[in-house]
Order: sequence, then structure tokens, then C-alpha cells
Amino acid sequence: MANGDVIKLGTLYMGDTRIPRPTKPWRNDSKPYTGAGVGNIQDYSVGATLEIRNTETNYEMQWIEVNDGGKKYLICDRVMLVNISWDDLNAQGLIFGKNVTIDGQQYKLRVLTGGSNYRSINGYSGGTPTTNEWDRWIVNEAGLSDLPTPTASDLDTIRNSDDLNSPHNQKWNWYYVFSWVQDTYTKNSDSRAFRGYSSARAWSWSYKGSYSAHLGWRPVLEVLNSAPVTSGSDSNLGNKSTPFIYTTTQSAQPPSAPSINAIPISKSKIDLYWNSVSGATGYHVYLNNVYQATITGTSYSFTGLSEYTSYSLGVQAYNGNGSSPITVVNSRTLDETPPSVSITGISKTNNSITMSFSGSDAHSGISGFYIYLDNSHVTTIYGTSGAYTYTGLQQGRLYKVSIKAFDNSGNVSAEDYRNIQTSANFEWDTPKTSGGNFNITATEWNRFLNAINSARVGKGLTAYNFTYASKGGDFYAYMFNQAVQAISAMNPSISPPSTRSSGDEIYASYFNRLRDSLNSI
Repeated sequence: MANGDVIKLGTLYMGDTRIPRPTKPWRNDSKPYTGAGVGNIQDYSVGATLEIRNTETNYEMQWIEVNDGGKKYLICDRVMLVNISWDDLNAQGLIFGKNVTIDGQQYKLRVLTGGSNYRSINGYSGGTPTTNEWDRWIVNEAGLSDLPTPTASDLDTIRNSDDLNSPHNQKWNWYYVFSWVQDTYTKNSDSRAFRGYSSARAWSWSYKGSYSAHLGWRPVLEVLNSAPVTSGSDSNLGNKSTPFIYTTTQSAQPPSAPSINAIPISKSKIDLYWNSVSGATGYHVYLNNVYQATITGTSYSFTGLSEYTSYSLGVQAYNGNGSSPITVVNSRTLDETPPSVSITGISKTNNSITMSFSGSDAHSGISGFYIYLDNSHVTTIYGTSGAYTYTGLQQGRLYKVSIKAFDNSGNVSAEDYRNIQTSANFEWDTPKTSGGNFNITATEWNRFLNAINSARVGKGLTAYNFTYASKGGDFYAYMFNQAVQAISAMNPSISPPSTRSSGDEIYASYFNRLRDSLNSI
């Protein structure tokens, strides 16, 4: 058997019900595109026991063989159950593994590792540490022979029929459904990672107790007690039907190289873990190829590091016979510094406000912006700068427009905001033309007073106690002056006309100046 071989083995039971292998292995509540149909992956029944029993005809599960690091693994070629939480799987020992026997062979039944965070760009760049099994085997970053390698279309952010029908997806069936993996998200201990869906390399996370039609279980069988490999004069021991004892001698030799895993903890700390190597006396630890320490344990914390900086971390096992090769992994400290954001421009009409903005970030880069109106989230815009127009606003009302930036590491900036009042945009019912007679009605004047008070309230002032005009009544200078004073208190960019005295004439230009002054607020 070799990498990429398809193996039919075992039958999945949920309680006492046999679960068939899905023929449309994507989420079962929606179509990935028109004409594809909804998926037919079975929903998990909460509380039901999951078992992989001996192989039964017409209910065989299908696995892809992977040989790596001297071990053999069988990875299910598709998600078998959805609407199952990480906690459900872990409660039955199916995340980190339990021993099972299928058709007389022993296996460790578990799920893949997939990385505790995304890489430096975004969730489409893969998981970190890069030694995780999903990227190593499914994406084939390990370069294992006879395993498919995804094309550019398999790795982009566009979901379409090309993804579903690609040779890579036909092998692994990652399209339009996530697979839970073992890893805890580095920024939230209650969240777990999952892989696939939009891209063969996509990484994301959710609360470990989440249920969804797009979250599912892809089992893995780690082969235990496989047949021994012999060579040379021992390669043909004949047919044996009874136990035999075979004694070998081994010359003293240095220990083998450890397998290592790096987990970024903070902006200045990375923890490094490795397996205990048989025969090792201890371990030398390296940072950027420079010796750091010698310890007997299997973990080490690198501290005092620079924020959002990549480091080469290494471990070397040793004993009295020498040292192993140095095993190296690259890891980056976290970006914990929030970005900055600034509102760069404001324009307005009587029913809209346009806000221009930009952001900056010293580390992982600006990803986008959260847009708010009166402290309520309106929309999210992606990019490093832009503009947004709030529409459908009330005329002459004060609004708080605000924005926060977020970077590619999930850090969120402090808020930048402006208090902006939409334009009053008042107009007289009939034109007031200088040099000729004009008329102003009580209804028209009172509507103007109401527009003033609407603007005052929008500016946070109290409504002015106007003396309103009445049809057929007299219009006094003090009534005109009330309007002048009420507008002046709002500091308009166009100043109102001066107040009038009893007996003064009031020209058309005075009324037009009053209007223009209100509209300039």
C-alpha cells in the first residue's frame, strides 16, 4: 500500500444505526451554487454513541492512506457527520484519540491537527504551526509522493463548481464543509479550529460547543502494531504459524531527532514542545541557530522576544553517544498592538453624511473598519482606507458618526468619531425678491421657526420659546429678533442679519439671510 491509496474499511454506527457514506459530502442545509443541490451528510443525534465497527457490505467507509515519519495513517476521504460539536467528539475520546479494533487490526481513532491560529496573512494562508497535519497532508505541504497538490483555484477565496470538481477536492472533499481539528485557538481558550470549506487551505475557528450544518467530523485512523519491517538476511523468515523469539543487538548510537511544535503565546513569548526521545539524556534548545539552554524536559519558553517577529526555533536531543540533528520550526510572536484610525473628511447634505477614513498598523496590517452610527454598528468595510455614506437621515438632526479599525490579527483600534448635524435645507414657500413686494404667511413663518428648533435640538440646545405668528395678525420686530437670536446661538457659518427695532423696515434680503444662516448650520 502507498500514499494516496483508497482503502475501504469499517462501518460507522451512530447508536445502533449504520451511517452510509455521503454521496454529496457538503453541508446539508444549502447549495454551494445553483445546480449542485444540498449535501446529504448525516446530522449527529446529540448524545448518541459513535463507533466504527467491522466492515459491512454497502456501508464501507473510505480512507486515504498517508505514510509519514515512519507511521501509517488512514484519513477519511470526507466528513461523515455534521451538526456535531468539538465537545461532543471530545467527550467520546474522538478528538485526541482512543484505541479501536476494526477487522482485527488495532488503530487510534482521532481527528487531524490543523493549527492553533492562521498564518501571517489571513485564514486562507493556512494554519500555524506549519507542521500541522492538515497542511502537511491535505494541502500536501510535506510534498509526499502520490498525494495530490491543490491548484491555485483550490486555494483561492472563490467558491464555485471548479472547486467541487477539482481532482484535489474529489480526493479529499473539503469543499463547502468544515472539518473540526484538535487545536485550541491561541486567542480564545473556549474556541477550537476547523479547516476547509472555501479553500483547501482555509483555517477558522468557533466556540467548541458550536453546532452547525457546516461543521463536521472527519475521522482519522492511526495504524497501531503494524507488521515489522526486516531487511538483509532477515528479510525472509518463512511462514510462521507459531510464535518465535528473535534477538537483535544494537550498537550504541546518538538519539533520533525530536518532533517539535511551537505555539505563540504573546507578543514576546513562544512556547516550544517536543516528544520525549528514547535514549536521550537531555535536549539543547536554539533560537535563530544560537544555543540558548540545555534541559531534560520536553518544553521551553522563549521570552523577551520582539512583537510580531518570525523566529527559527530548534531542539537537539543528545546522549553519551552524540547528538541528533537539530529539528527546526519557524514561528512568529503575536501582534497585540491595536491599529490606529482617523476620520480624514466629512461632507453632508440634508439627509446624508459622507465620512472618509484611513487606518495604519505597524505589524500585521489593516484588514478593515467597523462603521457606526449613534454607537450602533452599521457595516464592516475591508481595506486600508475608504469612505462611507450614511443615507436616509433626518434633516437638521445631530448624529454621531464613528469608526474603528481592525488588523489582520484581530486587534481593534480605539474609536474616532464626529458629531455631525445634517443640513436644514429650508426654503420659503414663495421667493422673497429684493426690489419688489413680497409676502410671507403665518404658516410659512411658523414652519421656519419649527425648522430652527429642530436644528437647536439636534445641536443639543433647548427649543426656543417663540412667539408664533397667527393668520391676519401683526408681525412684530421682536418676533423677527427671536429667530435671529435662536439661530445665532448655534454659531452658524453664515451669520444671521442684525436685529430690528420697532418701526424698522424688514427687506426680502433679511428673510433670505435668515434662511441661509439656518441652512449653513
